[in-house]
Amino acid sequence: MQQLAIIKQIFPIVDRQYTNQQGQPAVFTSQGFLLTDGINTFFAETTGNYAKAALGLKLEVGMTVNVHLVVDARKWQTQQGEDRYENRVTITNIARWE
Repeated sequence: MQQLAIIKQIFPIVDRQYTNQQGQPAVFTSQGFLLTDGINTFFAETTGNYAKAALGLKLEVGMTVNVHLVVDARKWQTQQGEDRYENRVTITNIARWE
């Protein structure tokens, strides 16, 4: 999905250590953004090498950006065994809109 949005907040880039499926240590890199289209406000993040590359864009709060988004629904269960869902929004491309 492609969307024009205004950056409301930019979160610091973070590296998280984890163990991959092969049992090896790995690092997950991400940077979060709070974006709005004027009606909807949503959290989305860049990940991996793209998160590091996007730092070069020097994005700032208040800028209008063109974002390519991937939205995925994740199912999880509460402690009471109830099914719940949450949306994960990943930015696969972000560019200044000028």
